Amino acid sequence: MNELDRLAKLYGTDKQTNEEGQFIYHGYTPIYHHFLEPYRDTYESILEIGVLQGWSHLMWKDYFPNAKIYGIDIFSESVARDVSDERITIIKGSQDDKNLIDKFFTEQHLDMIIDDGSHTSWHQQKSFAYLWSKLKYGGYYFIEDLAVSQLREFREFEDWNSSTLGWLESLNTDNPHSYYIDNKSLLKIISEIKYMEKFGELLVIRKGYSIEPKAYFVVSNWNNDVSWVNDFTENYIIYDKSDTLPEDDKILKLENVGFNIFDICHFIVNNYDDLPELIAFVQGWPFNHCKRETFNKLIFNECFTPIEDYTHIKGRKGEDGGYLEFNNSYYLKEKEPYTHRYYNSYDGFMTNIFSDYIASTWVRFAPGGQYIVPKKNILYYSKRFWEKLMNIVSYDRLPVEGFLIERALYTIFANKFREKTA
Repeated sequence: MNELDRLAKLYGTDKQTNEEGQFIYHGYTPIYHHFLEPYRDTYESILEIGVLQGWSHLMWKDYFPNAKIYGIDIFSESVARDVSDERITIIKGSQDDKNLIDKFFTEQHLDMIIDDGSHTSWHQQKSFAYLWSKLKYGGYYFIEDLAVSQLREFREFEDWNSSTLGWLESLNTDNPHSYYIDNKSLLKIISEIKYMEKFGELLVIRKGYSIEPKAYFVVSNWNNDVSWVNDFTENYIIYDKSDTLPEDDKILKLENVGFNIFDICHFIVNNYDDLPELIAFVQGWPFNHCKRETFNKLIFNECFTPIEDYTHIKGRKGEDGGYLEFNNSYYLKEKEPYTHRYYNSYDGFMTNIFSDYIASTWVRFAPGGQYIVPKKNILYYSKRFWEKLMNIVSYDRLPVEGFLIERALYTIFANKFREKTA
């Protein structure tokens, strides 16, 4: 029994699986768990349409420990009082009330939406059309109990194609249509559907981007869920240093040395004569150093871009609003579990590799070493230069020199220094 099914049985929601001989529950929890388990700690905002006793909302609250859970329903206010708390908000109203939805949810607000409301085709399609913009890219939209929507009393029109099932079937044809969604909006929605599949009476849809970023993704991974990459592009390589991913044509196993700095240099060295025109160097979970909302915007840039979000820091911003750090090389002191072999200061490192570097009081860099970099910026420097940086961090899993080069990358990528050849 998976954890979500355990919680479903604990709270009594009909999403749970049946015991032997039972035929009363929908059995959706294994499907939900399959798609959602990787995001249990990262989802922040969830909406389930349809509340009834609120048992599903209590289940989601326990399953997603960091998420705010919302519910919409036309119901007795006593139900809202029974389940509402600091993380559960029950909204009284109709699921197709645009004003009500706008009051509580902004664009790309929600990580997940479940429609378990009235089951009428007009509500399901109207809600989908309007809530789609509130769903984050990479988020999931679920519609439950699809068979009900085709019943005559759950469709507004005699035409079976007006049902939600009829509408969904049309999405995979040359003539998609809906009685409730205008054609322009429908085509935009279709362009953003990354994945769609029906499991019995449960529909699963994942939202992706209608266009891909120009950059080729180089992903440095250690024990992260990297499925988010497929929300953006099919043009990527993952350098994996963990045991969690099987090697294939897009996943290359590397020795676990030198943080992501080794991976960046490794890619440049091994592709120096055939580099993509634009490269995004990112971590396996890039959202630790850049909020997802900011990442979603920056990743489409076609120029040199630090991928970061440190707008919350006051008094330490560069001219471009990015991160500044006082240049005191504090990170070069060896301290368990980190190791130290080369260089005692940032300025010492920079003057060792460049003949025209001028020392600065502050260092501008993107924490985490995540950047979009045009090929020409990389080719400012020789292949030998990038081999030297790779070798500096290759001696250990946690070399402090990784922190050093992390801080130097912005200056290296954004300038054209003269290399020292000796």
